Amino acid sequence: MLKKKTGARQNIIILPASRDLSDRSASELLRKVLAGAWLIYESGLCFSSKDESLRQCRLLREIFGLDVAPPLSISGLAPKTFYVQYLWPLEKLVRSFHAITPVRCAPEETIAEFQGMPVCARRFLGNGGVVYLGSMLGAGLFAEEREAHRIGNAMLAGLRQGARNDSNF
Repeated sequence: MLKKKTGARQNIIILPASRDLSDRSASELLRKVLAGAWLIYESGLCFSSKDESLRQCRLLREIFGLDVAPPLSISGLAPKTFYVQYLWPLEKLVRSFHAITPVRCAPEETIAEFQGMPVCARRFLGNGGVVYLGSMLGAGLFAEEREAHRIGNAMLAGLRQGARNDSNF
């Protein structure tokens, strides 16, 4: 297992479009995070039933301390408002798709907002942490959107280098 050192390379676990994480899997992920791994949790709750979403929100709160709200549809908004403002790892606008899943977090944990509402957060836990993506970055990556690729690449690079050493937070 990776030992935490300044400048040490980080283990990164990515859960794309996650919507059915079990208690057992979440507990195992928490063990890895506390030991030094970084978890990138991309919410797929917009594809879940209301009951499934509520169960996942409870699980994320109990295991990772993430206060996640149920998904909000953005499909009825004007297309020019479909953008999420990233603050970390780069300041960029990235298009969002279909829905967002907001997170309540401290201002210093907020890494992206949708119309002033936190939708992505970075939380340090033990020797590692969790990056919560309440706006699906993967859809932008799949659509080959330049800004989504820039954010994704910079996020991975920042986590690999050790996010605790990041001067932006």
